[in-house]
Amino acid sequence: MATMNISLPDSLRDYVADRVVEEDFSTPSDYVRTLIREDRRRRDFLRQRREGLEALQRAVLQGIEDADAGRIHALDDVVSNVKRRGRKRLATATT
Repeated sequence: MATMNISLPDSLRDYVADRVVEEDFSTPSDYVRTLIREDRRRRDFLRQRREGLEALQRAVLQGIEDADAGRIHALDDVVSNVKRRGRKRLATATT
């Protein structure tokens, strides 16, 4: 395991020490590793959500293009097509 030294002002050092005791972490390093893991999970979640929204937006735009080009004639068809594509892309993005 690699070592990384960080400098903290006294107030943050005291906060970390308190959190280690309050949450029963074994060491300050254990607490910091937990924070980093949680940050990584949060960033991954936000990336997946962003990708899912982008896929949904592309599906909506494709549905509009299909309607404008006459490939879809009823609004129900547009909505169904957009939902189907959005669900498919969202499922692919989250697996």
